[in-house]
Amino acid sequence: MKIKSLSKQKASKYRPTNNCLMISIQDGEKEHLPFKERTNHITRNRYKDILFLYFDDLNSKDLEKDPYNSFAFKDYHAKQIISFSKKTLQLTRFLMK
Repeated sequence: MKIKSLSKQKASKYRPTNNCLMISIQDGEKEHLPFKERTNHITRNRYKDILFLYFDDLNSKDLEKDPYNSFAFKDYHAKQIISFSKKTLQLTRFLMK
């Protein structure tokens, strides 16, 4: 398994060679935009599955100023990533039987 971290610009040009998954992390404020506006940079048919998450890249100083920042990474984001990973692993194991 390989993991790549790509900017939005590079991800839009990336052409995966195998069954590839994507976790798309975008700014929290974009969550309220229409789906196509949020995802127009992604060619969805290149990926087996995509998880879209919306939160900001904040550091501890940002959170000290605003501990209740509505765009901070939260527990439910972590749960979504875990669930997505488990679902994918289960599907992969099923298909390899």
